[in-house]
Amino acid sequence: MLRIDVELLHEAVRAAPSTDAALTGVQTDAEWPLSPARLFAAFVAADGSGDRCRVTDGHELLALEAADPPMILADAADRVVQNPLRERFVVLDATKRGTVQEYPARKAALQRPGTRVHPRNTRLTYVYDTFEPEDETLRALQRRAARISYVGCADSPARVRVATTRAPADDERQRWLPGHGTTAMPVPYEGFLAALDHGYAQEQEGGVNRRSWIPTEHLTYGGADDDQLVASGELVVLALDRPVSGHKALHVTETLRSAVLSLAGDDAPALLHGHGMESDGHLQARYLALPFVGHDHADGAVRAAAVWLPPDSQEGDVRRVRAALLGLRELRGGAFGVRTCNPVTSRGGTAPWSADARRWSGLPRGSTRWRSVTPVVHERHGGVDLAEVRRWFAHAGHPEPASFRTMREPFVVGGIRLRPSQLRPRYGQDRFGHFEITFDEPVAGPLVVGRGRQFGLGLFAPAVPAGSDAEAWA
Repeated sequence: MLRIDVELLHEAVRAAPSTDAALTGVQTDAEWPLSPARLFAAFVAADGSGDRCRVTDGHELLALEAADPPMILADAADRVVQNPLRERFVVLDATKRGTVQEYPARKAALQRPGTRVHPRNTRLTYVYDTFEPEDETLRALQRRAARISYVGCADSPARVRVATTRAPADDERQRWLPGHGTTAMPVPYEGFLAALDHGYAQEQEGGVNRRSWIPTEHLTYGGADDDQLVASGELVVLALDRPVSGHKALHVTETLRSAVLSLAGDDAPALLHGHGMESDGHLQARYLALPFVGHDHADGAVRAAAVWLPPDSQEGDVRRVRAALLGLRELRGGAFGVRTCNPVTSRGGTAPWSADARRWSGLPRGSTRWRSVTPVVHERHGGVDLAEVRRWFAHAGHPEPASFRTMREPFVVGGIRLRPSQLRPRYGQDRFGHFEITFDEPVAGPLVVGRGRQFGLGLFAPAVPAGSDAEAWA
């Protein structure tokens, strides 16, 4: 067992997420907790690698990158304060006419400082339960840890220690478990050190290199509270820089599907397109348009787009899909123009509530009542009764409801209204409507049912999650 403790000496940290703010716009939410990949990069920078090593030989880095992802002890996301810093121009040591009013003949550059995170508990602990380093490897890691002066940006000083003892069992910090929850974090993988070395060599040769260009594998993290439900599958969300009319929700999801398949390439996982898979519809990915609903002033405009991956997806496929989405910079649709995409890994900053995975999963405790925000297309002709609705939910891989109500108008403020002419060309019928569903026990989402679920039709939002305040949830 290996334990790495990180103490934030200024009681704050500034760390951009794995995406490149220079390409995706002004960063509005920071990485929390600090990812295992960021911690690994700090160990690399402490003494270099290969011929650049001074106090170690570098073998400990290969051992650490091959270790299983650690459990993280850190404050929960709702216990940290995120402070987005304003972008500004700074004066450079170069001459140029008429660019900075206070400093004539000086050149200026735009600085985007990102977001500063202030946790209540300034300590983070990374626990590698299955990693048993040899004595020489442990000593090398300890020497590197002693040389680490900051984690994240250079204005975030930190003290790092390496030990082989366990953290106290009564620790009040949240246990962020790998493979749980909805927060995606970069993690090391075998070959990550080589990728970092390649990027460093490019910079030393005078080339252009960005952090987002370095291949990164992502893994979801979440809490381990016994009273919390687990989300139904993985939801990877992209916030849009400008909203799109809800009437164009299908155009958004169709464009998203085409863009993801293009980035995934010819060997895209079958769950993205469904070809060659079994007939069970719930095994395929679903492309969702996430509108602003459930508030008195909700307008139903699409603020974000997302890809839902079923619970039985292979971990390798999930990582490939996440990598493709993190490389997606914009959506270009003939019906709505161009929208810049910003991957959302956790809630914070000024990211819209519609772009938060918890908005659609109802976590941490789920909900017993759900309402459709996009119309549900009937799977068969004929009347609709409880048995038929239960068949739809079972077909989509969701629990069967106890009761339902239906009508053409949305039950939720801001719910999307589509015309029969918008659905008939795609599905050959105009049998659709909005539903309110009730379950006997709290259920975690996202819930998407009906014939058009692969393109986001039949998306449900929790009315009020169990144990939450209705006004705050809206």
